[in-house]
Amino acid sequence: MPQFPVKRLKFARENNVLNPLGDSQVDYKISSELKKSILLAQTEIEKLNLIKSLLGKAGDDHNLLPVPAENQQIAELIGGYNLMVQQKMRLEIDAKPSNKALQAVVQQLDAYRENILVSIDNAVRNANEILSEVRRQKGGLDSNVKNLNSFTLQYADMMRDHEITNAIYLILLKEQEHNYMKMNNTLP
Repeated sequence: MPQFPVKRLKFARENNVLNPLGDSQVDYKISSELKKSILLAQTEIEKLNLIKSLLGKAGDDHNLLPVPAENQQIAELIGGYNLMVQQKMRLEIDAKPSNKALQAVVQQLDAYRENILVSIDNAVRNANEILSEVRRQKGGLDSNVKNLNSFTLQYADMMRDHEITNAIYLILLKEQEHNYMKMNNTLP
């Protein structure tokens, strides 16, 4: 059998290649995870912007808002806002516009709206910062994956050649063993 492991180790030491295939696989997996994080951050930003657009202006208090699962603080604020919208709708059925309870609910809705808008703006700003950092990290890893140096490619070729040599060697061993068994069966 060829002395490939010795040859491989010598090549790796001479060219300062530790585990190029393993390292590139790890980089690729991390890059994939970062890509997933980018998509999640972009989705969160779009959800928050949609909620912000649905929130509308003061006086447009008849829309219930979707509750985002990613941000607990905003989810609690929107939950309270939705309860206030429902309360306002119930009061509007029976009460006159000058009703003090209805006016108090409208003021609370305005306060909720302002708090939600500020919270969404902060969450979008934070998500954009995280997004830019993740993109920066992903760019560095992508360049590592794309720029496999010639030593890494040579190493991969050596590994492939080694696997082929091993496979041929095993076939020849089996063939030799098969021939020995034939000779033993034919000899008395």
